[in-house]
Amino acid sequence: EAMAIELRAGRFEAAARLDFIFHQKLLQASGNRAMLQVITASQEIFLESQKLPFIRPERAMETWQEHRKILRALTRRSQAGAQRAMQEHIRNAAARTGVVFAG
Repeated sequence: EAMAIELRAGRFEAAARLDFIFHQKLLQASGNRAMLQVITASQEIFLESQKLPFIRPERAMETWQEHRKILRALTRRSQAGAQRAMQEHIRNAAARTGVVFAG
């Protein structure tokens, strides 16, 4: 909810920090130590990259909605659902910055 508040207020830097924390917590919970070390060691770069999906303010809330979808799947203990939601989130975040993955 904190991220939604920041996004609605147009405080995209604060929202980006919360987005980073969200991904950090997911990596901690999943036990993905390698990726957690990568993003932690490169935190400043990743924090900057977390701002990119917000370059189109009219689409900023999409990130928060995608996070909610991931959390709902995790709450249901649906590994496949969480994986699909996370993949969709990554593709959509990239698309919001103009990056499109082939296939």
